[in-house]
Amino acid sequence: MFRTKPEREPASAVNRNTSDENCFRVPEDSREALCLSPADRARQMEQRAIATLTSNVQARDAPSEVDYFVADIVDFSFKIDMWTLEWPLFTLEKKDIQIWRWTSADKKTVLEVSGGVLGRATMHDKAVLVYCVSQITAALNAGFPLSNRTVRFGARSFLRCTERGTRGDDYLRLRDSLKRLKETLITVETHDEKARAVRQVGFIDDWTVIARNAFNPFVMVEITLSNWFFSCIQKKTVLTVSPEYFSLGSFERRLYEIARKHCGRQAQWSIGLEQLRSKMGSRVVRLRRFEEKIKDVIKVDALPEYRLQFLASGRGKVKMVKFYLKDQRKYARRSLKA
Repeated sequence: MFRTKPEREPASAVNRNTSDENCFRVPEDSREALCLSPADRARQMEQRAIATLTSNVQARDAPSEVDYFVADIVDFSFKIDMWTLEWPLFTLEKKDIQIWRWTSADKKTVLEVSGGVLGRATMHDKAVLVYCVSQITAALNAGFPLSNRTVRFGARSFLRCTERGTRGDDYLRLRDSLKRLKETLITVETHDEKARAVRQVGFIDDWTVIARNAFNPFVMVEITLSNWFFSCIQKKTVLTVSPEYFSLGSFERRLYEIARKHCGRQAQWSIGLEQLRSKMGSRVVRLRRFEEKIKDVIKVDALPEYRLQFLASGRGKVKMVKFYLKDQRKYARRSLKA
């Protein structure tokens, strides 16, 4: 391709220097990017891609107002809602297609949890809900009024925050998590002396992932939480959990949740071994096998904040498991308050 040579104009040395400077001038955005770490550059690229995709979606749909919450808060603590801490709604297995039934100790609440083709939602799938709960709670605490149940966040930011990989397979596993969360249904039956009520709820109503093109992994996730789950968050019935929660396996995560929920402000809390198995949502039939799994957890001692211990029991007595704080100062201080 040929270009016509422009007419030559007289120029001073100052003009020539200025022209040379403009030729080699680095744009402001590029200079800032050079000073960033690889992780920060990746986050910046993701934010720009999300902004571009968001503007494209808005231009296509032409909404009258913003109808979603962008979960992009950087400084936040991880939160879990009280209902999923109390009830064993998530399977500890990698794939569980069987219907799970659970009855509370007082026999007043009966749960039936069912999944779709991919099975029930797992403890690792729950990380998506923990991330949403944490971001929404941080926004509510900051004074932002939230009335819409739709949450939008960057896929890479979520994967890094929850200690997952960022390869292609990790994005596909995240999509499978969204499928299981959507297909998992919970039937709650409560009754007392006067009335009996049955209600079916779920975690999310729908989800969307958006990618730049057909060959790249998606960069943006949009989830519409169910009315039931969103109302739990709005009531701020949540507890803070350690970031180390995401480095645990499914069995250990559930143990930590039980410890966090029931120890609360106490120094320690005890429960019978068989009742603990029920509260865990474990499918281990033999109680001895479940006891061995608890002993393995005690030996490794990987739970954040808490330790477990078997209490001495004689013949014919119920085996008990004690949860207690690792921090000796906190343990002593809370023991004195009890």
